[in-house]
Amino acid sequence: MIRNISLLVIVALSFTTVVSAETGTTNPSQKTIVQSGNAFSDLSWMDIDPNVKAHWAVNSHPKNGNWLQIHPKSTSNLNSVDYKVIISVSKRSKSYVLALTKLLEVFNNQKISALISVININKKENLLDEVMHYAKESSVDLVVSMGSQSEALLHKNYRNGSIPIVTSTNKDPVLLGQIESYTAPRKSNMAYTSLNVPLSIQMKYLELLKPNLKVIGLMYNKNHTAVMGTEVTPTKELLKQQGIDVIDIAVTDSKTAIDTLTIRIPNALKEMQKLDPGLNNSIFWVTSSTAIFSNIETVNKYTERVPVIAGIPNAVTTGENSAVIAFGVDRRTNAHQATLYAIDILKGRKEPGNFPVGIVTPPDISINFLVAKKIGLKIPFFYIENATFIYDYTGQVVRDFGENLVIH
Repeated sequence: MIRNISLLVIVALSFTTVVSAETGTTNPSQKTIVQSGNAFSDLSWMDIDPNVKAHWAVNSHPKNGNWLQIHPKSTSNLNSVDYKVIISVSKRSKSYVLALTKLLEVFNNQKISALISVININKKENLLDEVMHYAKESSVDLVVSMGSQSEALLHKNYRNGSIPIVTSTNKDPVLLGQIESYTAPRKSNMAYTSLNVPLSIQMKYLELLKPNLKVIGLMYNKNHTAVMGTEVTPTKELLKQQGIDVIDIAVTDSKTAIDTLTIRIPNALKEMQKLDPGLNNSIFWVTSSTAIFSNIETVNKYTERVPVIAGIPNAVTTGENSAVIAFGVDRRTNAHQATLYAIDILKGRKEPGNFPVGIVTPPDISINFLVAKKIGLKIPFFYIENATFIYDYTGQVVRDFGENLVIH
């Protein structure tokens, strides 16, 4: 599998009539297609890294403030760019900020001159239809979907279309039943990537930490379809085969997650003690449900000394409000991979259907030694050697994307 590659992002926004900056007249080749006014969500939260913005002009569309238009600062005439790309997202998410920033960074490094339209379709299928209609009429070269919801809508309605599509920051398309194989060529305009690490690999990493594992408290949002299909159901099946007990700690949404966790984690801990009285062979496992990992402070408050381990590196962060360890795929790593796929497609090197599903292996490993010390957990040296991110005994980052930092 390919490790560390770049990404393009589809952000579903609103497209309106394009007006010539020089003459103020409508370009007849780009028709008004947005009938829904301000139905597209604004992207003011897209806070792109200043170092990246040094090379890219990021502005609101002149006729629609909800649509971001990005182009190289070195390009004065937008008609002279080599490619036109649409990036579509379906909701507000920090993950998409990281992914878009990585996309622009890689495009700049690879000298890709592109006019990029970032759009937020706000989870609405009809808005995606408007975006794709615009893309076709405007001869857009590539669409990049960001997030599982955007990917699912594009797979459902546009996987046999004429416009190439690359998916980014989405769940495993094979586990979701969208495609049959990770490697077989497809007659398709879509190239897929995945945020999921194969469960067999995750379990091997877990065995190093807890070789006699008896109980897992599995934390997830039961209304997150993609998480249920790619993480919860397959994990339960695998653990059952291995004779490991699973205690469900399920929430229903982000708004009520804290209240639910406050009740269910202590109850789960009591069940855990019945199965593993010393709690030496138990863990709590945090899935990639935002409703869970965004409330890691609450999780840590009630899990006592049982390790909180995550399948998403973003759950390990500075300070003590962090999972102790994670092995998964960082959003930026996946974005890097998707961007390289995108560049190959733009340059005509490869057809979208000929790419294998982009799975990152080995996974990104994140460790927080402040949390490890607090709960008395010994970290195997293998993890330390291979960690992508390390936070020291004060909770400060000392290794970032595999690079050891000099702390003053």
